[in-house]
Amino acid sequence: MVKTALFLIIFLTSCSIKTIKLENGMTKVPADKHFFDKYYRERYTTKSFKKIDCNAIYIEAFHSVDIPYKKFFDSRIRNSFIHAIKFYNNGCLNLFNIDTSKIDTQLFNLNPKKNGYRGVSYIKNNESLIDIIVPINDVYSMGKKTYRVKINGDTLVLTDKKNHTRYLYLKKELSKQNLIYKPFW
Repeated sequence: MVKTALFLIIFLTSCSIKTIKLENGMTKVPADKHFFDKYYRERYTTKSFKKIDCNAIYIEAFHSVDIPYKKFFDSRIRNSFIHAIKFYNNGCLNLFNIDTSKIDTQLFNLNPKKNGYRGVSYIKNNESLIDIIVPINDVYSMGKKTYRVKINGDTLVLTDKKNHTRYLYLKKELSKQNLIYKPFW
């Protein structure tokens, strides 16, 4: 029994990604500054997708979950927090949690050194994908979430590869203040 519990603890800690906290004191990112090089750039073609506007941010509008014999829709605008994704020309991206009551002030300063989960966009088997390192369970263990990407005009659709949840994001222009930040991961 003790050996089983010890094995489970070792297994769970070895599966999680070692992280550090950003300046906001809450957001965690991979501690290894070469993480994205090792796991993505050395294996795949990492780049921003042709139809993505790197001078804009994509704000979550709603999502739907496909469950056999049932469809579930959830309008994220009613929630206190929504997600926003900023893409960069080199294939890096940030996922920000935005308080809907402060959306205008929070969209003013999207400094990736202070907040925002990190990820990368890449091509694998002729499929456009993004991976983001985010909390993956109720105890906020960090792990990888993979999404298929479809772009139609100002609309970005992400489909979670594991649970088939679809997220719809709408493009919003960024202030010049936010265009000064460069990705470094």
